[in-house]
This record gives sequence, C-alpha cells and structure tokens, in this order.
Amino acid sequence: MENEYPSLSQQGKNLASFALQIARKAFAEGTASVAVSEGIQRARINTCRACPAYDDIQHRCKECGCFLAAKVKFSAASCPLGKWEESDRKWAEDEYETIVDSFDEETKHELSHISDWKENT
Repeated sequence: MENEYPSLSQQGKNLASFALQIARKAFAEGTASVAVSEGIQRARINTCRACPAYDDIQHRCKECGCFLAAKVKFSAASCPLGKWEESDRKWAEDEYETIVDSFDEETKHELSHISDWKENT
C-alpha cells in the first residue's frame, strides 16, 4: 500500500514554511491580517472536501499533509493544487463599498465617526 501523504520530513518542511509565512504576514501587516473570515474558511473547506486529495477520515490534504480545519483559517495559506489562494487585504478593499452599503443608516453613521477618528489619529 502506497503512502498517501508526503514523507514526515516533507510535512515538517511544509509546516515550517507555513509558520514562517504566517509570522512574516503578522509582522508586515499586523496580527489582524493573519486570519480569514468564517465565510472564506467555509468556502476553502468545501473546496477541499470536493477534491480527490481530501482524506475525509483524517480531514487532511493528501498532497501537503496539512490538517485542513486549521489550515483554512490562515490568510497566508494556499492550496498546493491551486484550488484556493492566499487571502489578503485586497478582498476587503475591493468589497468595502458593498459591505458598507449593506449596513443600515445608523450603523453607517457610527462607522463614519470611527473613520473620522482613525484619520485624525
């Protein structure tokens, strides 16, 4: 029976590289940039579950060996097969107006106070 996962040494290298990516992102952009929204997490895990490399018993990726419940939470993470990519602030910037437009007027008013305060500090 063929080993379904990368070797333990390769999994260790993958983990070390991933940890370094997270640390770099946290230092460069702040710790708030490290995690993704629950919506992105769900989309990622659903993509993984539909993939032939997904191990539904261990909930791991057979390509990289990662435990996916943890991996999908990090913005620096990406699929080794290219099925989902690293997330960054660009998504929030692109979607900002749509998100703000979805708020009621009272919330928009409160947000304007926060925006004004942040610009003046």
